[in-house]
Amino acid sequence: MREPTLIIRCPNCGKASDSIKCYRMVSVIFIFIAAQIRSKNEIGCPSCIRPKIIHFMLINLLTANIAWPLAIFPVGLFYLAISYKSGHSPIVLKNIE
Repeated sequence: MREPTLIIRCPNCGKASDSIKCYRMVSVIFIFIAAQIRSKNEIGCPSCIRPKIIHFMLINLLTANIAWPLAIFPVGLFYLAISYKSGHSPIVLKNIE
């Protein structure tokens, strides 16, 4: 027997969803020999999180230089791929319990 689906409202658009995602977005800025790294958890339904992933990839394209093709781009593609998977992210379920 299948378990009932937990419906949660998206914190961005307010739409009820059975697939709220949470991903850690890391911004990298290389300035000659120094680097600054910031991270932030982004949360939303699939239609809200995908533009955030695209934005994350495009912003880092300009600032991450060397790291972009080696780390940022593959991570962004992975986030985009798993945003199509149904169900909530494990961190979302963990924070609800």
